[in-house]
Amino acid sequence: MVWEGDAYRMTEGTDASGRRYIEFSLDRPVLPAVRQTQRSKYVVESAREYNAWSKGTRDQLLLIMRREDIDPFEPGHPLRLSAAIKLAARMIPAGTGRGSHQRQIHPATNSDINNLVKALEDAIQGALYVNDRQIRAYGKVTVEEAPEDNVWCGLQELESGRAVPINRDSPAPSA
Repeated sequence: MVWEGDAYRMTEGTDASGRRYIEFSLDRPVLPAVRQTQRSKYVVESAREYNAWSKGTRDQLLLIMRREDIDPFEPGHPLRLSAAIKLAARMIPAGTGRGSHQRQIHPATNSDINNLVKALEDAIQGALYVNDRQIRAYGKVTVEEAPEDNVWCGLQELESGRAVPINRDSPAPSA
């Protein structure tokens, strides 16, 4: 089944082998995961922003899943994650000192891919699956710069924890 809204698309089904999959696309950026302590998650601005982004993404997915009656994957069931993350360049303040001005950053090229994938795993934990330890394999994962932010993610059940070939060459949605 396919469900679409203003800023999302979600698909649920089973492949030819009978394994369940869920794919979704959201028109929102992925913020790279930040290292946090119990104290820094309340004090450090980047940690607060990351946690708010993660909760907002999870809440959006939960709302879609409740509205469309989509169940999360079974607890403990092994999954494979594939993702296509598209990030737009942004303008940020360069500092507050003399001669400070705005500068452009390129999150697609300035972020570690593992921090972006970890952020995605954290954000969908509690919505599509119980714990990110269920992810036992990765399919194709790409990060690229694009005019607008978008994230596509596909989760597929694995057969007894074994990785199985993915059916797509490119998980990126057509623009």
